[in-house]
Amino acid sequence: MISKTQIRYMANSSSYSKGAELYATGKVLDMDVKNMGAFDEIVASVKGSGRNIYEVDVSIDTENDEVDTCYCECRAYAEYGGLCKHCVAVLLQYNDYGNDMDSYDYGQSVEKIVKGGLTHTIRKGVQMHTTPELASLLQKQAVAKSLPLIQGSTYGKVRLEPYFNFDGRTFTVEFKIGINKMYVLKDAFSFDVHIANQDDYKYGKNLQFVHTIESFAEESRPLAKFICKWADNNRQFHRSSSYYGYYMGTLEKVRHLELSGNELAEFLLLMEGKTLQGESIGTRNTTWEITREHLPRKMTITGAKQGIELKVSKFTCAANTEQYKICFYDKKIYIENVEELLPVKDFLDSLSLIPGEKAFIENKDVPAFCQELLPVIQKFFKCRMVEFHPENYGMVKPEFRFYLDAPQENMVTCKATVKYGDREFSLYTTDDIAARDMNRETVVRNVIHKYSNAFNPFEQCAVIADDEEMEYEFLTEGIQALQAVGEVFISDALRRIEVRNSPKVTVGVSLSGNLLELSMTAGDISKEELIDILSRYNKKIGRAHV
Repeated sequence: MISKTQIRYMANSSSYSKGAELYATGKVLDMDVKNMGAFDEIVASVKGSGRNIYEVDVSIDTENDEVDTCYCECRAYAEYGGLCKHCVAVLLQYNDYGNDMDSYDYGQSVEKIVKGGLTHTIRKGVQMHTTPELASLLQKQAVAKSLPLIQGSTYGKVRLEPYFNFDGRTFTVEFKIGINKMYVLKDAFSFDVHIANQDDYKYGKNLQFVHTIESFAEESRPLAKFICKWADNNRQFHRSSSYYGYYMGTLEKVRHLELSGNELAEFLLLMEGKTLQGESIGTRNTTWEITREHLPRKMTITGAKQGIELKVSKFTCAANTEQYKICFYDKKIYIENVEELLPVKDFLDSLSLIPGEKAFIENKDVPAFCQELLPVIQKFFKCRMVEFHPENYGMVKPEFRFYLDAPQENMVTCKATVKYGDREFSLYTTDDIAARDMNRETVVRNVIHKYSNAFNPFEQCAVIADDEEMEYEFLTEGIQALQAVGEVFISDALRRIEVRNSPKVTVGVSLSGNLLELSMTAGDISKEELIDILSRYNKKIGRAHV
């Protein structure tokens, strides 16, 4: 049980006296206490000012008779330290509950129900009320229905005006609220609570209204929902930890909403096609346009003796998300779809790592730049050429060489190289690939792989091993295929392998008694060669007579 002294200690004098009055006048409408081992978990509904009903959640450490956690939906709880009056009223009511439980006659007034092995205690004779969640829903629906009639001068007319600040690293946005005269929205969390509770809140002499989404002008309703969503997502990061040793979860006031990543993209997309007031690096109180167009990227390519120089326009990037790239330039905020930038993404990522706006490509890499990068770059950049003609930097034509050998019986090897000018590479390495025609090299490798069944990584060569049919196919067809794409060098060992064309052979089979007669006619083959062939099958088909 929590003593009144403890409750006074956790609340200021005003909150305690008001809470005591709520308790004494029966404003604690409903209270449910569940024992969870060493803790009592309390959920209660308290009648507040006007039509408001607030839910209070309290956790009591019954072993140490201390308040472990406490929470209330009211604005005072969110804005001030210590217990609010509603929490005070619930704790005082809980004391009565504890005293009643100590002296209660369970045989007369308590019913115990066992379900699933758990015992729940239900007190009889307590006045039943509508479940708080449903009562709140019914109240909200009734208020929403009556607002157009009772709040005609403000209903559907309240506006929200955002104003942003971006310092190059952090993007924040604040809001003004009003109809004609605009007031600063000082706390996003309080605004969220007002919306949730449908509070009739006053900002100043000229602005007081019941907070529902429908109270806002149509164009401001998405912004009101955005503020509430931001408050829900960020509340945990703005809650203080303790009050006199007790965890109370008091919220900080947040006027400037810090946005990044997906939250920033979501906010800017709400403003798409509209103008937005704010300031970025080097600008103050500027009107910005939100657009999904691509940035006006520019590049100047200047020829030099040792290569080419690239000068690229850079932009202030506010965020990169999985879906959008957000940049500031010339009073426009560009929201680019990342998928549309995929062809040039690697180039843009490389540029972001380069200090300044200039880069250099030496002569040996210019052909690869012209063939691989420039065609893509020209789709996303407006390119200006100065003393540079891409057609003069065509990729050097590769020259292929194949070295064939037969290092041992039943093995043929093929070592392949490719030459660009005076530089020669193994066809199976990735050295200096920027200066090589990798598409053409892949085609040639595929030709070699068609006629090989192994690879020797130490010698960097393709191998035909223990496969007479593949060896025959390579010697009769593969060498010609390699000669069609490059120069072929054949070792003496491989030249000594004799390739014979397959003779035309006709075979007849007949049954004579218990014997199977096999007749064979061979066109361009001698008797000795035929005997040699048949002798290889002698063990399988018995004796052969020629």
